[in-house]
Amino acid sequence: MRVIRAAITKPDKEPTSWCFAIIGQPARKVSRRTALKIVRARWHLEDTAFNQWVQHWNFAHVFRHTANALLAVLLLWTLAFDLLQLFIYRRLKRPRRPKDPTHTIRHLVEVMLREVATFARAHSLDGTARQ
Repeated sequence: MRVIRAAITKPDKEPTSWCFAIIGQPARKVSRRTALKIVRARWHLEDTAFNQWVQHWNFAHVFRHTANALLAVLLLWTLAFDLLQLFIYRRLKRPRRPKDPTHTIRHLVEVMLREVATFARAHSLDGTARQ
């Protein structure tokens, strides 16, 4: 385990200090600056996740109110969101269009909703296919 303390300075603001730990054998080989970039990238993903969940995914209300249910829902949403972000940011080495990943995510959701609506229109409520 390696513990790193960093002071973040921004123009016209008081410096803030952060302390974080890195574990594993490669932890000793990572520079302090690279470690800080990794940690801040993770914070960016988490901030993006919570912001998008509330604004675009209607996740402002939790439907179960027990501690275990809340934890299970949050863990499932985190897993699903992280997998989606991994797909969006990696995109199989193709250039991302549009550049803002939020627009790409919205586009994917719109396409999925259209496909679900098309499927629902093609099938009646009793489960038989329409001609």
